[in-house]
Amino acid sequence: MTTFLHTADWQLGLTLGRVEGDRGARARNQRFDTVQRIAALAVEHAVDAVVVPGDVFDDNSVGPHHVQALRDALRDFPCPVLLLPGNHDPATADSALRRLAPAEHGLDHVHVLLTDEPVVIGEATFFPAPLFRRQSPDDPCAGLPERGDDAGIRVAVAHGSVHDFSRGSDPNNCIDLRALLAKGFDFVALGDWHGLQIVDPRAAYSGTHEATKFSEKDPGQVLLVEISEAGATPVLTPLPVARTRWVAPPPRHLDGGADVDALLAELDALEDRSWTLVQLRLSGVLSLTDRTRLSVALERHAGELMHLDADLSEVRQQLTTEEVEQLDTPGFLGSAVDTLRALDTPDAERALATLVHLIHGAA
Repeated sequence: MTTFLHTADWQLGLTLGRVEGDRGARARNQRFDTVQRIAALAVEHAVDAVVVPGDVFDDNSVGPHHVQALRDALRDFPCPVLLLPGNHDPATADSALRRLAPAEHGLDHVHVLLTDEPVVIGEATFFPAPLFRRQSPDDPCAGLPERGDDAGIRVAVAHGSVHDFSRGSDPNNCIDLRALLAKGFDFVALGDWHGLQIVDPRAAYSGTHEATKFSEKDPGQVLLVEISEAGATPVLTPLPVARTRWVAPPPRHLDGGADVDALLAELDALEDRSWTLVQLRLSGVLSLTDRTRLSVALERHAGELMHLDADLSEVRQQLTTEEVEQLDTPGFLGSAVDTLRALDTPDAERALATLVHLIHGAA
């Protein structure tokens, strides 16, 4: 029996440029803090190992502070930790994982997998397939050995896209999963895809521990992998670990005040707001009153959330008869309002909305 946590694509040192200022710093630091949360799960589930198949760092150019921050986080793990070079941190001469030098810093339980030499932990043997450059047309797992007389549990640790899962994507670092499983591996721990994806009963992407963008599907988890014996089907249990929440609902059409009310109620209901990032893509037609109300509310939410990306470029403003009639604009301005109303074109509508904003702002 062997049990281990499968986690990948930590991308420590990621800049997260869309999140600025103090909130951006919190989000970047949380990636290290969540590594410590994974260590707590390793204690809770008494696992034999923690396996990280690639992209431990976002780039090999990360500074010494990031390397030291990872050393500090790794001290909390109660078991062996296997770190594989991926396409972001390949095993080049300037590899950040080489600089980690765990044995020199009292981290004897941490194994940086810079070669394909197997690592035996308990009843399982882990076979690494490190990347030696960011991109390669070769299958990084092609050289992993077939099962011989070994009756133990065999786990492949790899970073790349599996053939059946990468149609239309970059063909670099592509893994022939069927050929790999045919070599007698009980499980393939994969990195590269940032969301949880079980591609076969014996192969899975754990996804990143903290999301990096809104388009990722099911990030923020680790996999608890339990294999009772060689040949047995692994039991895979997702465990949530992420602190940040990335919320990106489908594009939304607003058609009046009731739709604005519903949207704002959903935003108000968000929990853990200072750790939540939201992306909104809005369209529709709103009155001046509703458009202004929406803008004011979104400004408040932008201040409270970790990040708000709201695209209102497709939200048109159409003045109601009541809104126009409320304008008391004698002279030139009144004449301009009447002229624009009479034109009844999209350009005139936008110009009228701008004029009304100016009039209200000067009132």
